[in-house]
Amino acid sequence: MNAAVAEKRGPDSYWRNPTFAKRYCLNNVETVRANDGAKEFSAMCMAAIGQGIQYLCPEPSAIVDLGCGPATRSSAMRAFFGCRVVGVDYSEPMIAEARNIMEFVRPEMRVELTHADVAALPFAADEFDVAMCYGLLMSLEELQPALAEIGRVAKYGLVAIEETPTAMDDIQYRAFLDVKERVFPGRIVWHSYLSEFTKAGYGQVTYTPLPVPPSWSLGTPPGYARLIASKVAL
Repeated sequence: MNAAVAEKRGPDSYWRNPTFAKRYCLNNVETVRANDGAKEFSAMCMAAIGQGIQYLCPEPSAIVDLGCGPATRSSAMRAFFGCRVVGVDYSEPMIAEARNIMEFVRPEMRVELTHADVAALPFAADEFDVAMCYGLLMSLEELQPALAEIGRVAKYGLVAIEETPTAMDDIQYRAFLDVKERVFPGRIVWHSYLSEFTKAGYGQVTYTPLPVPPSWSLGTPPGYARLIASKVAL
């Protein structure tokens, strides 16, 4: 892909494209179902999110999953915590795919779904105990409006799992830089998350690189980290 085309690309080129959304959701569900390494890594990420939520609020009554995509993670948190969970995505095709998936899950795992932009959330202040996201922040060119809104609607803070070069070795860095710049230009943004949360006024941020299981067999393993951002110092 030449530079002129790359410059025109942005998150909307992917997330609001119905074909891309359908392929993304199908891959997200089927890869985890069919590959042991992906399944184990997904389980580790789910555990990391769940632990982060409990760290911020031991017994949440409401959780919002921002950038929920197919809402499979939203559904897992609904099943685990047994509380209200709302999945939010700014992509109408993604929300449509999520609604289709909810038709096939057990009633106790179904979540509310809302089409909205993370920088303009249609919720009351402190409506949720905790916000969660997976790969949302790395899809935003500007974090501060989103972090302000997350801080407004989530009483205790945010648990996020994001791709970051600070969690990568040299091989991972070269591989994912290629994905970032050539394969999906404009879709991925690497932020200095700790400084961004501090700038947004969060009281405390913890950063934990996520290990990749030995069973991983899908090429270069991902370089993700968990961030737990609390509104006050704990």
